[in-house]
Amino acid sequence: MRLTPLIPLSVALLLGGFLSARASQPSRPKRPAASAVAVAAPTAAPTPIVEAVIAVTPPVPSPTPPHGPSLAHILMYHYIRVANVQTDPLGYRLSVTPDLFDRQLAALKGAGYHFITMAQLMAGQTGSDKVVLTFDDGYEDFYTAALPVLQKYGATATAYIITNKIGGPYMTWDQLRQAKADGVEIGAHTADHLDLSKLSVSRQQAEIEGSKRVLESNLGGPVTAFCYPSGRYDADTLRLVRQDGFASATTTNPGAVYSLSQPFTLNRVRVTQQMGADDLLRSLR
Repeated sequence: MRLTPLIPLSVALLLGGFLSARASQPSRPKRPAASAVAVAAPTAAPTPIVEAVIAVTPPVPSPTPPHGPSLAHILMYHYIRVANVQTDPLGYRLSVTPDLFDRQLAALKGAGYHFITMAQLMAGQTGSDKVVLTFDDGYEDFYTAALPVLQKYGATATAYIITNKIGGPYMTWDQLRQAKADGVEIGAHTADHLDLSKLSVSRQQAEIEGSKRVLESNLGGPVTAFCYPSGRYDADTLRLVRQDGFASATTTNPGAVYSLSQPFTLNRVRVTQQMGADDLLRSLR
């Protein structure tokens, strides 16, 4: 015979009242799920390296700068050209017009700044009056538009080259050789401009060492300056860059250089179309 457990009458009455009250309450409407809106990325001609526009926090943080004068400011440029913000918004954000670039260099020279390369910085030519002009990706307008302005002001620069993109809207080997002969330092920017932090160690090695070897083979002499594509790297990247014989590596982290004790996570100052000559000077103080 099955036995039915007995519930005290008082408990049964309380339970019944609670269930009745719950049933009488109106149900709450469910919160609608957030919908993701897909935004089509605009195209540019030549297509800019889109990742370079994005400010990225690297997996390995740079040291906190100490108080005191800087050892140098490393400026980051991409295109030196006139770009249309309506038809090429991404490229516009990476562009500085030749006229503005001319005025920026005139202001820097007039304010007493001295232009050096990354190799010279790492060799000890430091000081708060030192400026390194760096150009990412190796676009052809560096040769046609930036180099004449550099020569006008007796300035030098470091150009970071994506070796598998040489030619077309990027500099040719002949242009790279001429730029080097004119005093420009040629640095490596990997073979394909991929996010190194997402690659296997072996693929990172191929991108980093491969670009260095190709540049050294075609241009002669050592290549000691490296630049992380989009500023992305991890602990393996840092180890490989050091292991492959580079002396420095620049990031997209903003700020001046206060120490050379960690030469593979160097800060830079991003120069934009909206940064007039006076604005640039103020950003270096």
